[in-house]
Amino acid sequence: MYSTAKDFIRSLPTDIRNDLNALWNVPQNPVWHPEGNTYKHTFLCINRAVGLTTYDGHPITNRLLIIAALFHDMGKTDVLKFTDTGKPTAHGHEKASCFYIFKYRRWIKSQNVDPMDVMWITRNHMRAKKLSEMRRSKVLRLSVHRRFVDLITFRYEIDKGGW
Repeated sequence: MYSTAKDFIRSLPTDIRNDLNALWNVPQNPVWHPEGNTYKHTFLCINRAVGLTTYDGHPITNRLLIIAALFHDMGKTDVLKFTDTGKPTAHGHEKASCFYIFKYRRWIKSQNVDPMDVMWITRNHMRAKKLSEMRRSKVLRLSVHRRFVDLITFRYEIDKGGW
């Protein structure tokens, strides 16, 4: 399929690539993302998703996780604000990112991926970082979803912060 994030990005339709390239202008808080901007972070996430392997080194091709990596922070373009101290923040980017998934749903389907699965991972990728702080009932509601294991993989193997 794709051997690198660059191969995947080159294969994208022009309009998706343009929305991805817009992330160059979206800074991120260096405390959480030392890579600097949202494009670099997204690129790293795509690269991790493309390079997933089993514990014994066999490649895992998971189009769902690759496409989730592409879209999970795209909404930061629309919700970027700055704190009083000048730090960038993008509260609500998960919901804003779902707009792009909806916008490109036909392309996602053409990749044999369900856009609703991409949307679920995207909507919940920040929650997955706080599972240990959640009430048990909330964790249980998330854990019964058919894509919960993919969400956890996304959290710990793909969207794990900076470099």
